Amino acid sequence: MGHRPPSIRQLRELLAEAEAVQARFDALHLRVDDATWSRRPRSDRWSVAECIAHLNLTADAMQSRARVVKDLSAWLERERELIRSAEGLAIDQVQVESPFRAGTFYDGWSALRVMLRHELRHLVQAERAVHAVEGR
Repeated sequence: MGHRPPSIRQLRELLAEAEAVQARFDALHLRVDDATWSRRPRSDRWSVAECIAHLNLTADAMQSRARVVKDLSAWLERERELIRSAEGLAIDQVQVESPFRAGTFYDGWSALRVMLRHELRHLVQAERAVHAVEGR
């Protein structure tokens, strides 16, 4: 029985998720002032700046393998480009080594899913930091 690559529908869903991550990032950084950006909501919670720095570190690690630009916005655009270009390709058959844990591999599809969920998680965390710092 042959193996099929992700469907166009699945890639479109992944692309929609990537576009939602970009939109959320854009909305967040456009609305937050410098004081809120750097302030932790509690001592045991990350500030917006720490959340975004973490995503940039993650993007940098992934980008060093993919040879793309360092900036998070550029990475998010590159992610969308990768998803668009995957149509008809067996990205679930391509192995990608985790930049954070040597010897751990993901297939290309799962690597994109993990990155998007990770980005979304920390953007939500950053948004919560904004709400907490602003007293909402």
